[in-house]
Amino acid sequence: KNITTALELMKVLKTDFHRLTMIHTGIKLGIDDHNARISKIQPQFDELINEKKSYLAHVAERDADDIRRACKGFGTDKEALVEILTNRTDEQIQAIDKVYQTKYGMSLIKQMREELTSAAGGFITGALSDLGRFLENKCEPAAERDARLVYECMKGFGTSDTILIELLVTKSNTEMAALRGAYQTLYKEPLEQRLKKEITFENYRNLMIAVVTGARDESYQPYEPAVAKAYANVIKQTFKDKFCCCSINGKKINAIFATINFVQFDSINEYYPNQKLVHDIKEFCGGDHEQLLLALGKPKYTILSQSIHKALTSGATVDKEALNRILGSLCKFQCVTLKDAYNKLYPELPLESAIEKYLSGPYRDACLHMILSADARKTAANPKHMTPIGTNNEPMDDFAEIQVIGNKSYQKSIDTYNDVTCSDRGEASFVQRNIQPPSVSIPEWDGAGVSMDSKALTAMLSEYNNTNNGLIASNQQLHQDISTAKEMLFKLSKQVDEMNAWLEILGVNKKHIRKHVAKRDALDIYKYATNIGTFTTNTVVWDILTGIVCQRSRGQISDANAEFFLMYNQEMGAYVKKCLGDTDFSKFLYYIITSSCSVGPNAEYSIKYDGGYALDVEFITQAISTWSAWLTNSSGVDDNILLELLFTRSNADLKMLKICYADKNKKTLEEDLAVAIGKNSYNLLFQGCLGCNRDENPLTPVDVASATYLVDCLINQGIKSIWDSGVDSSVCSQFLTTLATASDNQLKYINELFKQKNVANAKDLLDEAKAALDAPIAKAICGRFLNKYAFLAKCIYDCMENTMITDRTTIVRILGRARKEEIPLICDAYKEKYQQTLVVALTQSIGKNSPNLLRSLRSFIFDDAPGAAEFEDGIALGVQAGFKSSSISKYNSVVAVPVAQVVQQQQPQMVQQQPMMQQQQPQMMQQPMMQQPMMQQQQPMVQQQQPQMMQQPMMMQQQ
Repeated sequence: KNITTALELMKVLKTDFHRLTMIHTGIKLGIDDHNARISKIQPQFDELINEKKSYLAHVAERDADDIRRACKGFGTDKEALVEILTNRTDEQIQAIDKVYQTKYGMSLIKQMREELTSAAGGFITGALSDLGRFLENKCEPAAERDARLVYECMKGFGTSDTILIELLVTKSNTEMAALRGAYQTLYKEPLEQRLKKEITFENYRNLMIAVVTGARDESYQPYEPAVAKAYANVIKQTFKDKFCCCSINGKKINAIFATINFVQFDSINEYYPNQKLVHDIKEFCGGDHEQLLLALGKPKYTILSQSIHKALTSGATVDKEALNRILGSLCKFQCVTLKDAYNKLYPELPLESAIEKYLSGPYRDACLHMILSADARKTAANPKHMTPIGTNNEPMDDFAEIQVIGNKSYQKSIDTYNDVTCSDRGEASFVQRNIQPPSVSIPEWDGAGVSMDSKALTAMLSEYNNTNNGLIASNQQLHQDISTAKEMLFKLSKQVDEMNAWLEILGVNKKHIRKHVAKRDALDIYKYATNIGTFTTNTVVWDILTGIVCQRSRGQISDANAEFFLMYNQEMGAYVKKCLGDTDFSKFLYYIITSSCSVGPNAEYSIKYDGGYALDVEFITQAISTWSAWLTNSSGVDDNILLELLFTRSNADLKMLKICYADKNKKTLEEDLAVAIGKNSYNLLFQGCLGCNRDENPLTPVDVASATYLVDCLINQGIKSIWDSGVDSSVCSQFLTTLATASDNQLKYINELFKQKNVANAKDLLDEAKAALDAPIAKAICGRFLNKYAFLAKCIYDCMENTMITDRTTIVRILGRARKEEIPLICDAYKEKYQQTLVVALTQSIGKNSPNLLRSLRSFIFDDAPGAAEFEDGIALGVQAGFKSSSISKYNSVVAVPVAQVVQQQQPQMVQQQPMMQQQQPQMMQQPMMQQPMMQQQQPMVQQQQPQMMQQPMMMQQQ
């Protein structure tokens, strides 16, 4: 009977063991899925962070240059200073400061002090104007500024407690820690020690020191009802225990308020008798202690709004020091939030109206810049104002939003978890992999053992009981492992959703920054192109325009053109060309801008095209229709343009070019070429190229028989004879078809074979054509036998070496139309063929006569213009290598917008969770087997498969 009972228990334990193993397997698969998602998200996350750093490093460099231009010379462009500094966060301003010190040898604070002295005796005393003090606050590092303001509150006789409370209560724990460190560094004394000396009233002093430690609850979640009620009772009892005129026993109240936030203050007030917590604080506390307790129960922006209202309206004059202290310490988005809070408290006179009423001059404009959003400023003032870079939220708002998303995801994972679903997934995984799941063999027992003596039966029962004990221990361990794995699964689910939310925020952040750069480019191009004749040194202006146009990707130039069109209702490239005149420099910029943008639909084109195709159509139309072409070339067209375009474009590009040409000219390109060139072999070669049938597969095998036949005919009959025979000759037709459609490998083989067989003069096919045929025809054949970049390099070389005067127009056309990624390939081909770098050749050829054009070409080739950044359609191509501009690369790693900073602070924790989880998993899989050796030793009568069965869970999980 006992043996039967033991076997029945073993069946139950076996079923439980199988179920738990399947659940554990299903959870492990879920964990693997989440880890795979995190591994997939992480590169996108890192790419966005690096790209934002690169963009912001570029912005910092550019801001430093603009600030220098605003301060240089006689007078100061205050509007430019305000425009830049009021639209930057503290971190961004400090990045600008580092660049400024490196490039110009002084800090921004020193520059502001030199430029913005007071009109009344400022040149003698060095006193700053109101705007100067405001911008000085903006340029000072946040922690040092806060430490200085706190020190000034306590300097001299007495303490400005109201200001001190405002400064300390409105700081986050992170800001408070930075403030304490800066105070210790600047004044060689701990802030807590100074407060002990300065504040005499014990309750006030102890609570202020507790606030300074930076331990306040920043979750902004209300207390649980029981906790709020208990705190309300403690506070009420403390007030009741006050004796006569003596002060209250502040220890218990201080302990509650030292970590409280305004949400928790309200939750306590709900359970306070008659909800008169504020009333009783005023009645029983009084003085600075009362003021501090009430401030701890208010939102940050309520406190600051009350201070600003008092500064504007409470005295005979405006307290501008208070405005400088508050507005000069906040970033743009914080000030917009402050304005909204102010307007709710004082709707009778909104903050923007109050500033307009009580302030004047540049100082008023600076304050309005801070509190008005970009959209409000567009409608209120200049519609061309730049927008601030970054997101529209404070960093802590973004972080709080991410926390909410993560907590919801965690709770949802708990609510939707189901053991049956995980078990089914585990079963399916074994079926899919064709693996037997771990199992336990149950011995057959039919009662036949009655013939055995009691000693043998007792031994069997002992062994079965030991087996059951081992299964019980394994099942218990599996329960623990499942609990651990579930928690890990929930945390990973939370991490995945948090990282996806960060990606979305960073994407928005990047969009804002990119829009800022594009709008700034458009504003600068309009400014410098319009006023180029008024600048004392046009070289500087040309360099600025070059830095903008030559150092942007196609996507960035397209963005700038879109902003330009919105603001000025005209295309950016055409406007630059109009302002700068018909020069090679203006054409070069025009080609780059136009090829990067889209054109149409407009009067010329019925649909939208890539600007490069429209530019090619412009070139071809010019080549066919100009009278100079008839006078210059026997073919009746400008051969150089046609060869550059038709022989260096892919089949897809040629198809689009033909469509674009027909849309503009209402005739096909083939028809116009036939009229211009006539019916001859030259025309047929172009027509063959326009058939768009060129073999572009680099793996196409060489047709040896066809190549051998063609080479033999060329050697025996002569290339000139074949060319002159025209299409009536089968050999000429084959030659033209080969030129138009053969792959690069086929043409290379034909050229090498021709050189091997041409033993008479040992020339290759290109040299033979050059010697026997007219120059345009020889160049056409050369264009087909060379690859695209070698042919373009040859065209540039011919412009400089084979003419008495350098053909700058062709050079500008080739390089201005080329894509960024094609420039290094052209340079490499030029150096390989002519043993000289392209830049050196250009310098020798056009350096003396066209220095501005040379600098633009160098900038386009080298990416070395001031403020250069290399991106392609928003993707940072040069992130790993950093900026090529040496003045930027030093600061590429130190600039970060607040969102990126918060992400970087949190990201290591998120990333570190994954390795920890992965380390825990092997332990989890091994733990169920801890009881295994004992079980294996104590059950010799169980089938031989059982030890293997007990090992399978660990093996299965490792697989």
